[in-house]
Amino acid sequence: MDCKEISRILKDPNREKLKVELKQFDILNNLKKLAYQIVAFSNQSGGILILGAKDDGSFEGVRVNNFDDEKGRINNYILDKISPVIICDIELISCNEGDLIIIQIPKKKDMPHAVVKKTSGGQVLNREYSIRTSHGISNMSDKQLQYLFKEKEINFTYTYRFVVNFLKDTLEIPQNLKQSPVIQGSLKIILHNLPKKDIKFLLEDRIHISDFILQFAPFLMLCNISHYFDISWDFELDKDNIQTSTNVAQGKRITNDKIPEIPKNSILTKLSFNLKDYLTKLILRNFLLPLNTKIEIAIDDTGLMSYLNILNNDFQFKFQFMRDKYAWGSGIETSHPQISYLLETDTNFNINIYETYAHVPLLCQFQATFNFPESIFSLFDQYYKIALNLRRIIERDWNYESFISKLPSALLFSIDYKLKKMLNQNK
Repeated sequence: MDCKEISRILKDPNREKLKVELKQFDILNNLKKLAYQIVAFSNQSGGILILGAKDDGSFEGVRVNNFDDEKGRINNYILDKISPVIICDIELISCNEGDLIIIQIPKKKDMPHAVVKKTSGGQVLNREYSIRTSHGISNMSDKQLQYLFKEKEINFTYTYRFVVNFLKDTLEIPQNLKQSPVIQGSLKIILHNLPKKDIKFLLEDRIHISDFILQFAPFLMLCNISHYFDISWDFELDKDNIQTSTNVAQGKRITNDKIPEIPKNSILTKLSFNLKDYLTKLILRNFLLPLNTKIEIAIDDTGLMSYLNILNNDFQFKFQFMRDKYAWGSGIETSHPQISYLLETDTNFNINIYETYAHVPLLCQFQATFNFPESIFSLFDQYYKIALNLRRIIERDWNYESFISKLPSALLFSIDYKLKKMLNQNK
């Protein structure tokens, strides 16, 4: 880090939000206060302490003549008074306006850090946990500690593939091919009911079909969510994604008029019908989300990515869908275990596979982040459960690899067919 970079940080009006803290050198006369700053940073996301700067971002204008001694004092205090110890990078930067001591603090790795208040015989008897928020430094509640002591990160990202196999000439979902529940259910209904002139338009160009599936995916996800969240947003799912219990919770009812409009750069705007009315008629239910939650749907400028964002002051759930520039693949997706079975049972299948079928694969991501520790912790458990439920819904209803892993192998499909054929011959 050099003077130019430091100057940029000091001039940034948002510098002290979470990642940067400015302190004058007199804090070196109170190393306990400095230790609380270091612990609070590490228990949040890590950050930078800049000593020798005023709150307005100007230099204090002091020269440090005994940096090695000050660095030793800070390190010794950290070793003695912070548990577990935090290894900080401490450096001196001399600029024309004055000297600065930069303390770069890493984010905690496992358990949270604390300032040791009392020891006996080398044993820590009393410690105090602090954390940095947008409101400053505060002591941690039991609920905050509970989650900070967890081995896994609270925020998570779930990546999966969504693959739609369809009939090239009609856009229909094949009857004889097993596909994930959201395809066999909602998407099949939508495609089957598309007006003929819209089907004709989409069939004019393979890019049209790929764009339709990509840009319809956020709306399809919302419809899928609506089937689970129609009674409450606070519920339990069993291993088959069946609700086993539902809790009454204040919520915002999402009706047709609260569904986002189609982005202006979407191919969906070229279809002949009102999409929201169409969805409401066929597959979309009114559903509930926590209060003060908003929904966004967008398409990036390249046309290769679409997004659904469910946003709240306390959490952000982001769904991303991406296709490659080649739009689609001819034939059924090659890893599907039914291909060899269909080759065996349909004499025309081998000839027609690339002429009859096509598939559009999307690389997808679900990202759940929480405004920790800013969240209302009385509701944090419920909010976190929403994220876990959404991940389970995606795992069961959308994830292509997860779905085909539960299907019989190609060999079992073949054996089953041969046994049925033998039984029919013996009748």
